[in-house]
Amino acid sequence: MTSKATIIPILSAAVYCNPALAQTPSTLKIEIQNLVFYEVDTSDASKFGTSPNVTPSGISCTAPSFGGHLGNRIVGLGDIVAVNGQPAKGTYVSSGATICVSPTPVAGQPIADVSTGPMVYETYEILQPDGTPVGSIMANGLRVAAPSPPGPAAGTFNSAIVGGTGAFFGARGQACNPNANLGGVPNSRSITEDPGMRRTNGVGHVVFTLYLIPLSTSGNSHDPERTGHRSL
Repeated sequence: MTSKATIIPILSAAVYCNPALAQTPSTLKIEIQNLVFYEVDTSDASKFGTSPNVTPSGISCTAPSFGGHLGNRIVGLGDIVAVNGQPAKGTYVSSGATICVSPTPVAGQPIADVSTGPMVYETYEILQPDGTPVGSIMANGLRVAAPSPPGPAAGTFNSAIVGGTGAFFGARGQACNPNANLGGVPNSRSITEDPGMRRTNGVGHVVFTLYLIPLSTSGNSHDPERTGHRSL
C-alpha cells in the first residue's frame, strides 16, 4: 500500500476547492528518465522504428539539412519516476513541430523576431508507485525559448499549463525547466530508431518544474455545473 507521505506531495497541487488558494501557485518538480525526442527525418515510412541502435536525427536547425523541414513532426516520450522527490510512475508524452525561427537565419531557416525551437503539446500522466492513477497535466508552447519577466524562472520553456484531469482537474500555470538536466541531455533521434529500445538507448534524465494555479470554486468542487465558477 502506498504511504500517505508519498501521496500527499503529489496531490498538494490539486486543492482546487479553496478560494484562498486561487493566487498561490503550487510547485511540482517532475523527474523524468529515458526522455527521447523522435524526429520524422525521412519520408520513407517503411523505415520508421527499424533501427535498434541510437540513431541521431538527420535534421539540424542551423544546418542545410533543415531546409524544407519547417513544421516537421516530433514525438517525445519519457518515464516519470518521481514527483517532488517522492517515488512515482507515469509517462511524459509530447507532440510537436519544428519551427527553428531566428532573427539571423541561415539558408533554409525561417526568419522571425525571436529565436525558438519546436512548438510542442505535452501531457504528464502521473501514477502512484503502485500504478494507481493520480491525474494528468497538459501544457503547450515553445521550446528553446523563454517567456518575458515577470514570472517564475522558466529556463528554455515558454509553455502554459492549459488544463488537467483527475487530481489536477482545471489546473492552470506555467511549465519550466530551470536546472533541469540531471545527466544525459535529451537529444533528437531519428524516427527510424526503434522506440521499443527507448529504455536501453535513452539518456535523457531531467526535472521539469510545473507551477500550478489550481482550479478554485466557492461551490461544491464535485458539481460539474459549478467547478468553473472561479476557474483561473
